Amino acid sequence: MSKIVSDSPKQNAELEFSFELENNKIIKVYIYNSSNSFSKNLKFYEQKNKDSLFYIGSMESISLAEGQFGEGFQEIYQSDNFLVIQQSFGDGKYLILSRLYFIYEKKRIRLVKYSEQQIDRFSENKNFTEIEYRMSKNIYINNITSDFVYELHKSLARGQGKI
Repeated sequence: MSKIVSDSPKQNAELEFSFELENNKIIKVYIYNSSNSFSKNLKFYEQKNKDSLFYIGSMESISLAEGQFGEGFQEIYQSDNFLVIQQSFGDGKYLILSRLYFIYEKKRIRLVKYSEQQIDRFSENKNFTEIEYRMSKNIYINNITSDFVYELHKSLARGQGKI
């Protein structure tokens, strides 16, 4: 039996998003179920014209261990000229809201900022203070995996200021 392969990124996509950035650049994002049922695969394309898509890169959303609380991938949205990917996961008594901020430059999507909100699930007084870190290295979308996000989180927990 042969496997049918399609060039259309829309085929088998669970969700589709479109963002218009500066200079009339349109970025399309397609989200697929992963072979790992606890994460998602996100694929990014620049729309050249009405029907033409240019592949930019892909990333893996955060993967939750079986029984771990949180939603994993929550949403992708545009804030100013950033593409923001929000995810949530548990760490002990805390719910972590993780945000990755990307910019599109030179046909690549680069991570420029990471932020977290750590919410004590058991406290009556919820503190939604956000901790933010700018990336000091050039980290691109293809380098983002579940393990990468967990390592960012661990570095924040250790109090390191720059990634």
